[in-house]
Amino acid sequence: MVSTRTCYAIYQAVYEGKPVIERIVSVAGSALKTPVNALTRVGTPFWYLAEQCGGFVKTPRKIVLGGPMMGICATSFDAPNIKGTAGVLFFTEEEDRHEEEPHCIRCGKCIQVCPMRLEPVFMYMYYSKGDFENMEKYHVNDCFECGSCAFNCPARMPLTHAFKTAKLMFQAKAMKEKAAAEAAAAKEAK
Repeated sequence: MVSTRTCYAIYQAVYEGKPVIERIVSVAGSALKTPVNALTRVGTPFWYLAEQCGGFVKTPRKIVLGGPMMGICATSFDAPNIKGTAGVLFFTEEEDRHEEEPHCIRCGKCIQVCPMRLEPVFMYMYYSKGDFENMEKYHVNDCFECGSCAFNCPARMPLTHAFKTAKLMFQAKAMKEKAAAEAAAAKEAK
């Protein structure tokens, strides 16, 4: 589905020659004084967005880009929003679900909520071991990273993050194999 704002951006690009330089960003979270939806220039640092919302009522512990389930964490207040940033959430320490050393309790809640009917408990286990064969067997590349498994995990396992990383590991492995095959072919051709 295409939003009204996207249609307007396409119009501006085609008829006015104007590139995408701004977008509407939802700035929210319990650390903020006043959450807003603001038309924001691409490249605006997060500290400035927070300042425009009246500042903080509490010091934020975590900055999440996107939504609370599928969003990714920002590492700095100086980082800028990009054209894909639809939301910036400033969370307090009370909302931070991070566990230093989480341990799976084998409750199966991650399996129950997976819309793709995957088995995150096993995908994570094989990811932790770096076992590509079994990660592939349990379809880690089919995960579309909705975040339901991590959100519902009582042990607070970083499942979604692990599956994103696993996919990057598969890409890196494929690129390495391709480069090796091309080097061997080039060596043979000489």
